[in-house]
Parts: sequence; C-alpha cells; structure tokens
Amino acid sequence: MGGAAFIPFKSIAVLPFDNFSDDKQDTYFADGIQDDILTALSQVSDLKVISRNSVMQYRAKARNMREIGQALGVAYLLEGSVRRANDKVRITAQLIDARNDQHVWAEHYDRDLADVFAIQSEVAENIATQLKANISPSEKAAIDVRPTRDLEAFDLYLQAKQLINTFSDTPDRKETLLKAVRLLDEAISRDPNFALAYCWASRANDDLYWFDLDHTPARLAQAKAPAQKALALAPDLGEAHLAQAMFYYHGMRDYAQAREELATARRFLPNNAEIFSVTGLIDRRQGRWDDALKNQEKAAELDPRNPRILGDLAILYDLLRRYDEEQAVFDRAAAANPANATYFQMMRASIELEKGNIKTARPGLDSLPAGYDPAGAVTFTRISLALYERDPRAAEKILAASNLEEIVGGTGSLLPSSWFEALIARAQGDGQKTRGAFNAARLKIEAKLHDHPDDGILVAQLGLIDAGLQRKQEAIAEGLRAVELRPISSDAIDGAAVLSSVAMIYAWVGDVDSAMERLVFLAKTPGGPDFGQLKFDPAWDAVRRDA
Repeated sequence: MGGAAFIPFKSIAVLPFDNFSDDKQDTYFADGIQDDILTALSQVSDLKVISRNSVMQYRAKARNMREIGQALGVAYLLEGSVRRANDKVRITAQLIDARNDQHVWAEHYDRDLADVFAIQSEVAENIATQLKANISPSEKAAIDVRPTRDLEAFDLYLQAKQLINTFSDTPDRKETLLKAVRLLDEAISRDPNFALAYCWASRANDDLYWFDLDHTPARLAQAKAPAQKALALAPDLGEAHLAQAMFYYHGMRDYAQAREELATARRFLPNNAEIFSVTGLIDRRQGRWDDALKNQEKAAELDPRNPRILGDLAILYDLLRRYDEEQAVFDRAAAANPANATYFQMMRASIELEKGNIKTARPGLDSLPAGYDPAGAVTFTRISLALYERDPRAAEKILAASNLEEIVGGTGSLLPSSWFEALIARAQGDGQKTRGAFNAARLKIEAKLHDHPDDGILVAQLGLIDAGLQRKQEAIAEGLRAVELRPISSDAIDGAAVLSSVAMIYAWVGDVDSAMERLVFLAKTPGGPDFGQLKFDPAWDAVRRDA
C-alpha cells in the first residue's frame, strides 16, 4: 500500500523504459520490454513487484527515487532504456536503492534483435540475484521461456498489448480493441503456437463483450476459443489461466470455475494485482466479505496507484456501509491520480448522500465543473438530492438539462430517462404524467429484456415499473422471478439489488408488511438500501408512513 510504514527489502518497481529509437513510434516496443521484465520478476514468489498501471504514471517525469519508492511501497526501482535499429537492439538497465538513491547495479546489452528474450531473462535474473530472492526451478524455467520465435509476431503482439492496456483512454474504445484483435490475429497467423498472443486475443474480445461494446454470443465465443487454445499450448502459463478466468467470470457468471482458474493463475503469477482484484470481486459476489477485503487490499498493495483497483476497494467499503473507510480510499485515489480529482469529488458527494448528510452533499455537487457527467452519474446524484429535499421541480429541471436518453441508476445499470421522469412525476403527485413516463420506460426495458431475458436486474426493473403502474400481480410476479434469476445466495451484489427492488415493489403496491420483512433482512446485508434512501427518498414514503 502506498506510503506504508514497512517496506520489505525484496520489493521492486520497474519504471517505464525510455525509448531512444530513432522512430519515436517505437514507444510500444520499449514499453513491451519493460513490461516483459516486470512480468518475469513478478513470477518470483519471494519478491514483491508493483504492477504495470502504477508504474506507468512515472513515464517522462523528473524522478525523485525516494518519493517514488515511498509512494509505491518498494525498496528498489529499476529504470532503463531501449534503442532499436534495424536488426539490432541496445537495452540498458540500472537498479536503484530507493531508500538512499544509490545505484546498486547497472548493465547494458548490445545484441541482435533476436536475442531480446534472452536479454529480458538475464535482466530479471540479475535483479532477483541483487535482491537475494530465492528463485525456484519452475520460476526460472518460466522466466527463460521464449514466447515466440517470430520477431514480427512478437512486434505485432506488443502493439496489440499496448492498445488493450490503454483502450479505455482512447476516443473510440471499440475500434481500439478491434484493431488489437486484428494485430493479434496476424501475430497468430505468423506463429500458431504463440500462447501469449492467444491470451491477449481472449482478453481483447472479453473487453469488447464485458464493456457492452459488442455484447453478443459471437463475441463471447471469440473470447472463449483463444483462452482454451492458450491453455492447450501452455498449461502452466499464468496468463492463460487468467484469460480463462475472465471468460468464466464475465461471460458465464461461473464464479466457482473462475475462482479455480484464478487460484491456478496465482501460483504462476504471485504478484499479479489483477488476479487478487478479480478474486476479490468474486468474493463480493459470493458474499465472502472478509476474503474480499483481504484480496482487494492485496491488489491495492501491488498496484497502489491504479484508480480502478482503488475504486473497487472503495465500492466494497460502500457495500459494507463503512463510509469513512470508503472516503479514505477515495482520498488515496485522488492523491495518486490528480487527473481524476473531479470523479473522486463526485463520489464524496455521493457518499454524503448515502449517509443522509444532505447539506454536506450539496457543496460537492455544486462545485463540479459544468458539463461533467460520466454516464449521467452527476445527473442521477443531483436528481436524488433534489428529491430527498422534496423539491421535484428542481429534479425536473436537472433531468431536462441533461438531454440524456439513459442515465446510470443506483444499481450501476443504465436506465431510460423516462424512468427518472416517472419518479419525479410520482413525487409531484401527477398521476397522468407518472403513468405516461412509466409506460415509456416499460417499452425501453422490454426492448432490453428481448436481448437479455434472464437478466434479473432488468426483470426487477420491469417489476418496479409495473408496480408504479399499479399492475400489482404482474409486478410481484416479476419481482419474484428476478429473485429466482439472481438469488442473493449465488450473487450477493445483484441479489441484494434485486431484493431491494422487490421490497420497493411491495411498498408501491400497498403490501408494506412484505416490504418491511425484506428491508429488515437487507438492513443486515451488504448492498441493501442506504440510510439516506430510507430516510429521505420519496420512493420509500409508504414504508415510512407505516413505520
């Protein structure tokens, strides 16, 4: 964890290598060399190795080694440079003791480009020796593996890998990932035994599927096939087991099988933060809350400046209603990622709303930059605040100003703007407008259900809409069907969200006893309605009146 008091001796971060090639487009090649050395070191279980996302922030910056070591929680830093010219490569590397800024070891390698894999292995083994790390025979064998004998295939792979690692920051995320898939397909056509290329092809297709850029059975199949091929080629390749785990987790919701693959991957990649992070996410789904915290904190220790990993840790504290610790994680994330300060400011305001601190939430929202509204999250929070303040007219104006067709809701899913229009009209007591908006929302949700008929969150949403339309029997049936699709016993996150919707369905159709029965259970369950909702949200008025 960044800034931790104790820093283990056998700990290292591999900083971005400088690209000294004449072609400045070769940055991906320098990044690939650095990443491969980092990956080689991360296979040594006797070392603590910081993950890629946290070190890439130090590219092209004046480096205060002591500060970097403290921020990353490591004793040693490796920096270097790469120069590629025709079929030759020069790689320099130097090891620095971050505690006193002393150079411990340095070497340069002038070799044929074909020797690049041997150089990477030599650097990793030299560093492990300097840190007095014990390397098992299997770890040494893994470090010495040559991923491909086709240098053109390796170059294509490095280009694709860089695209996949940075796709979320590009203007067209889908095209970036599709380009990566094409590059990897070309690499595989050159070397059909290139197991790592299959791993990353699976990951690119999985990202296209998971992030709703191409959420189709065909794309899911394209994520499955290369992962299986990679495992067939290299059963002991940690990246292959990780790719397979992501397929089971994202594509099949098969948490048990994903967990098994992650456990195998961890044996080969003991310093991979993503493995701990995804294991923690599965722990959350399975309601293993103590294990989730342990794994998410370990991920944050290995990748202490990664906003996604810190965000996942914060969400975990949010589900547990441990808001002060959630706030502390967002403070860590803001310090590590000043560029994302606006997002963290929005989340602080959201936390205050969850705690029921309306007056404290407003200044944070009001000071957000104009136009900042990722997926409508600011609009959602502002509408919630206005409704909590019993000012539906203000909520109406906020919704009208957004001009968004869909807005992220409390479950994290995108909901039609007509849903929010209905909630506002309902709070105003305008029956005709409420019915019109709910009917419009119903058409949108039915269209989504046509493509995803077994999505419990969507079925529960349909039940809420029917409850708003006073279609009591249909609403209750849909709510109970949603519970069957997403029982809390098999998915603690979606299950709690669905059960919350069922409680609201009962409240809206006048069965307050059934609503209260579920709310009493949810009060003791992570992920249920927060204090702010239950105290202020007009949607829960029926329960409060009866209490």
